[in-house]
Amino acid sequence: VKTAFEWNQTEITPHDKMFYKSIKSTPSTWLTDESQVTQEMFDTWTIKFTGDIDHPMEMTLPELIEKYGTETHVMKYNCVVNGPGQAMIYQAEVEGIPIAKIMKDLGVHEDANMFYPIGDDGYCYNVGTDIMVKLNGLIVVKINGDRIYADQGFPCAFWSYEMSAGNFSKRL
Repeated sequence: VKTAFEWNQTEITPHDKMFYKSIKSTPSTWLTDESQVTQEMFDTWTIKFTGDIDHPMEMTLPELIEKYGTETHVMKYNCVVNGPGQAMIYQAEVEGIPIAKIMKDLGVHEDANMFYPIGDDGYCYNVGTDIMVKLNGLIVVKINGDRIYADQGFPCAFWSYEMSAGNFSKRL
């Protein structure tokens, strides 16, 4: 049998081919419909930074973007329960606020070893602070050039390289 196999890590998945999964809430509470989101939600969404740090703070997404800027990366999004050849994987161009820059201002203590990106539904999959910084953790606010889609975590979500989507909390 003669066959050809192609694979790339540059193709960007369109929104209609992306999957959505949540394990902490029921489908009736999922924010998945674009008609459910507003600019006001984005403008007033506040993230609180607490823990083993010198300078706890609370800022809106626009304030975080103004102070820390954003970075754009092509990242994969996959579920670890995805079997070979199944569809629970995609790749997107994401734009987000670099968490490493925020951590510098927070005065993270040397003995702090875990980062907890907690979603509004209480979901959190903790990540080692050193790993999170090394793997370019982002508070994602845009996917494929558009504001983050409702079914991907509007108004923001945690993403990082080399991690399963199970680590990516939505609506921090």
